[in-house]
Amino acid sequence: MAVKALEEMKAKVRTDTCENIALSLIKLGNMAFEDIAKICHLTLDRVRELAETVNA
Repeated sequence: MAVKALEEMKAKVRTDTCENIALSLIKLGNMAFEDIAKICHLTLDRVRELAETVNA
């Protein structure tokens, strides 16, 4: 059970890190969302959702 919890925690940290990188790239404003999605291993929809938080 502890191993599963550790794996879930590592996955959350990885996702959070990817989303933070995506947010930084979005804020720079000189990269297409499609490219950000590829680089950060996120869906295009998730990148768009993150962009909405920046532009809110």
